[in-house]
Amino acid sequence: GSPPHDGLIAAAASSAACRDGCSGKSYIPRHVLWYRKAFTLPAEWAGSLLFLDFEGSFRKTTVWLDGELLAAHDCGYTPFRVRLDNATSLRRRLGSGDSAHTIAVFVDPDNGDEGARSHGSGWWYEGGGLYRSVALLRVPPLHIERDGLFAYSNLSWHASGNMEQEVEQEGEQPSGGVLHASAAVANAGSSAQTICVTFSLSPPGGGRLLAAASTAAVSVPPGGRATVSLALSVAEPEVWSAASPHLYTVHAAVMQSGCASSSSASASSSA
Repeated sequence: GSPPHDGLIAAAASSAACRDGCSGKSYIPRHVLWYRKAFTLPAEWAGSLLFLDFEGSFRKTTVWLDGELLAAHDCGYTPFRVRLDNATSLRRRLGSGDSAHTIAVFVDPDNGDEGARSHGSGWWYEGGGLYRSVALLRVPPLHIERDGLFAYSNLSWHASGNMEQEVEQEGEQPSGGVLHASAAVANAGSSAQTICVTFSLSPPGGGRLLAAASTAAVSVPPGGRATVSLALSVAEPEVWSAASPHLYTVHAAVMQSGCASSSSASASSSA
């Protein structure tokens, strides 16, 4: 079937092909898999960063674009990203009117009859091929890095007892909370950019914003990055529990205009 899938499981078990049982003693032959995808790109995508995000591929994966080797990934348990826009064929042709390209992916799931750490996997049957989705991602040169948005909270609880201690009581809701949010902004352009980041917090189920604020302006050097952060206060937040799994959503937007020259936010940058 088409991915995401287990590219091996449909094969019949074979004691002849797997005299030692193959990995996991499943007796399912571990053959290699090829994937090819022809696609076109809009001319207006020229100047953007383009990535292929692989959520999961078992096991040894090699990626080509128009016959050019781009990347190899040797672990079947971790996602990985392949950059496309700096490939020779795409760099030459994107925006020129010739935007047809072909991605080829080769996956070798063989981890030996016994598996083990030396083969990058376990001894059990693990399947093979593109078992999670693959996505084409377009981002501008100035962007929040992959996994670059981070947030954590500190909660305040109602005073309890004579010691005025702030402690959580069973079933009690906090009196307030502070959300600490940060974003790592990358600049793949050729010149420094002055930016700020606006953070906002949405309640469980959506609706009106509970809090929003912008960081101070910071300069991001060409080919470098800057990390900015700030704190948002929330009154009487709803805590998560198995019985009431309240989840808030943090949004971050990179702004290149309307930035304040100073605020309570912090920032650091590096080339």
